[in-house]
Amino acid sequence: MRLILLIVLLAATALSGCKGGTSSVNSNGIGNGNGNANVGLNIKIPPPIKPLEAPDPNFTACNPYFPLVPGSVAKYVINYSSGVVGDLTVVIDAGDENGRKAFTQRSQLIDRSGGMKIVQMITRRFVCDGGRVQILSEKTESNLAGQTSSSDFEFRENSLMMTDPKSLLIKGSTWTHAFRQSFSSPEQPVSRSDQLKVISFEVGSPEHVTIAIGTFTAVPVTRKIDDNLTVDHYVAGLGLVKRQSNQDTMKMTIINPDALGQPRGYSNGLLFEGGSLLFVAGQIGWDRDSRIVSDDFADQFAQALGNVLAVVRQAGGQPENIGRLLIFVTDKSEYSSRLRDIGSAYHQLMGKHFPAMTLVEVSSLLEPLAKVEIEALAVIPAASPAGEQQ
Repeated sequence: MRLILLIVLLAATALSGCKGGTSSVNSNGIGNGNGNANVGLNIKIPPPIKPLEAPDPNFTACNPYFPLVPGSVAKYVINYSSGVVGDLTVVIDAGDENGRKAFTQRSQLIDRSGGMKIVQMITRRFVCDGGRVQILSEKTESNLAGQTSSSDFEFRENSLMMTDPKSLLIKGSTWTHAFRQSFSSPEQPVSRSDQLKVISFEVGSPEHVTIAIGTFTAVPVTRKIDDNLTVDHYVAGLGLVKRQSNQDTMKMTIINPDALGQPRGYSNGLLFEGGSLLFVAGQIGWDRDSRIVSDDFADQFAQALGNVLAVVRQAGGQPENIGRLLIFVTDKSEYSSRLRDIGSAYHQLMGKHFPAMTLVEVSSLLEPLAKVEIEALAVIPAASPAGEQQ
């Protein structure tokens, strides 16, 4: 879903004070517990979030381009190139951090289109250092297609979310922040990454940006993590008003005809425009030494899917570039009994991307110890450089 993301500000309140034999299985079951592809998914939609206190019209934000105003509410519409539309509500509450005034930002994302089947709450804590905004913590709680998970981000000390207003007006100004991430889901141990992820920011030249409430002069800030670039546009007194990713080299559209009902945990079809086809041979749950990693079905599934992704990334792609997965299993009953563990592994590897999928039960696979084999079809964006051959 990183292909393109546009954020349009619909409304912002309380910001005036901011100065400045084979058998075929139709449903793969990933993302749901009953494997029925034609039953609508019922996710309990939470009530809209609200700030804990009324706004103070005389409050002045420490940085007008990143206005942390207690009591404020902002509403956004997020339009993905795939056609998925989400409603995002952001509220700010006041707090305390070791004697310093802190701010808690709560962001509630609800998929209104049904394409991602997600309800998500993101909670971030900030403090001001003069006109600079430091991020202290972030927690993301998700309900994706009926499966819940949580991610926590531990930030390095003095990690900047936004530089001071004066530096923000100077083209070429830079700053960074860094974090480590942990992931958890019900009945699964917490998975922590020892790798420190660094995000770098660089200010560009001012641009005119038109949104629902008018045209404004915005400051573009390019955010880079690994090879992924995102450009955020900030307006004084409003904050973030537009976001666009550099991955807009290929358009993806989810195809789910009404006549087929609503799929659960997969898409009936994905239409890609632009890019090169990558055919990934069937991958099983073995390592680089051709040794099956475990007799456990879920472990083999995770390894096989990870092997598929290794091929895709070597070709210059990402999980969301996969358009189709064909999954062969030797025992569909064992697959069904391990859906929770399989879904957890899938979520960690593929995130929120659900391509077209087919699950087929076979009597056996070529490797006697293999229980699952996965082949894939991916569309690699034309602008993505292929990895060097090892």
